Amino acid sequence: MSRSTSARCLGRLASRAIPPAPGPLLLSSRWSRHSRLPFSLLPSPQFPSSPSSSSLLTQQKRSLCSCPAHSPRVRRIMGSRLEDLPNFGLPLDSESSGDWPGNYPLKLCEKAFGIDLGITPSTFRSQMFEAVEMNLSQRPNGCEDHKEWLTTGRSNGGIPEFVALAIPPRTAFFVHQHPGIELVFLVRGSLHEIRLSDPAHIDRHCTALESPFDLKNPDYRFVRNEFKVGAGGRWLTNEVGSIHQTFTEDEECLMVAVWPGRYMTFRDDQLPDGVFEPINHRADKEERDVFLHQGVKPCQHHH
Repeated sequence: MSRSTSARCLGRLASRAIPPAPGPLLLSSRWSRHSRLPFSLLPSPQFPSSPSSSSLLTQQKRSLCSCPAHSPRVRRIMGSRLEDLPNFGLPLDSESSGDWPGNYPLKLCEKAFGIDLGITPSTFRSQMFEAVEMNLSQRPNGCEDHKEWLTTGRSNGGIPEFVALAIPPRTAFFVHQHPGIELVFLVRGSLHEIRLSDPAHIDRHCTALESPFDLKNPDYRFVRNEFKVGAGGRWLTNEVGSIHQTFTEDEECLMVAVWPGRYMTFRDDQLPDGVFEPINHRADKEERDVFLHQGVKPCQHHH
């Protein structure tokens, strides 16, 4: 990472910048010549903590039924690790990495959804690097995560990989913590989340498969966000240690993402009452396929 990029990133984190208002955003950094990116967080209130308010919140939420009849199958296309793609070089944003990740994300999108994004590999690369820098710089410890990813190609010591997901309407995933950064490109539809906002992290670098701590502290605060896809798609990022639950409502959600390959999950008895949606997704019921670059063997740790 260049000195100017590092200074800009640290400056954003120090100022605790508020995410921009919804709508297309004209970018001004070295990547901006390629595109306009409509990514921004929508305002979301804190969940009340009193018992009466929590009960009211439960009544106001759109119920996601957990019965089998309302548990549609998620389609997951497992992809290549970042370092297995051509022209992988460090730092990732330097000339030594060429056009990495090349056309692989575009081909993954076509394989998963039959959708041609209608952009060049260099445009996708530009959007990805700009979104990661901008979004992570606004998150606690995000600049630290951004620097590690650019300079090592890893996150929290792990090797990120590509994945594509087709999520049907009214699907709720398990509550989880990210053991590495997650970079999500929403292709179509909308995605909702319930996120732990205060504190932003509990044990940030924990990499256990199951959480050793719960989320029942009455001082914890959670926020609800909705992310709608714009005409040119939309980028989202999750920093190391961030905790949330994602779900869909009336729209499906199609996404191509870079993720850690696994999550740290929470059991139902570790969650506060009346905050999260009832889970109706099961990983063992997903429809799965694999799309790798040039016959690279898939990772064995997916769950």
